[in-house]
Amino acid sequence: MMRHLWTAAIIAAASPLVAVAQTDFGSMSAQERAAFRHEVRQALMDAPELVLPAFRAPPPPTMQAGISADNEMLARLGPVLFSAPAYRAGPEDAPEVALISTPDCPACDTARQWLEDQAKAGQLQYFEWALSSAEIKPLELDVAPSFVFGNVMLRGDMPPVVLEKYLRKMTR
Repeated sequence: MMRHLWTAAIIAAASPLVAVAQTDFGSMSAQERAAFRHEVRQALMDAPELVLPAFRAPPPPTMQAGISADNEMLARLGPVLFSAPAYRAGPEDAPEVALISTPDCPACDTARQWLEDQAKAGQLQYFEWALSSAEIKPLELDVAPSFVFGNVMLRGDMPPVVLEKYLRKMTR
């Protein structure tokens, strides 16, 4: 790379067209601009690594800080979320799942039925909270149904296949 920088410096110093313009690109004649474009193009063709970083997408931001904060919050709220007042069904040794619901919510009714069926089959402990409950305010949920599977929050209506996937992850 250093060789390419030296090459560019030598070209710039040796070129009478560039010397005339003295880097005032606005005052270059059409012939000087064409010659300059040619030299720059040739330098970039010889050393594409000089401009490649400009064409690479920046790395995506990590979500680890948000994930860690959510995990800490769920660890703090777990004893409340999965406590006696919210218990609906299921054996004590089964994974804990909380449904956050609202009245007159058909999707909540469907989710509730699925959770009750799974609890009766011994697959999970089912807890339920109203979206307006003060106990769940720290979760900052704004849509029902929402779910808490241990240390995972799911916002919105989910088909049974998705709920089953998260339940399987909890039982591994």
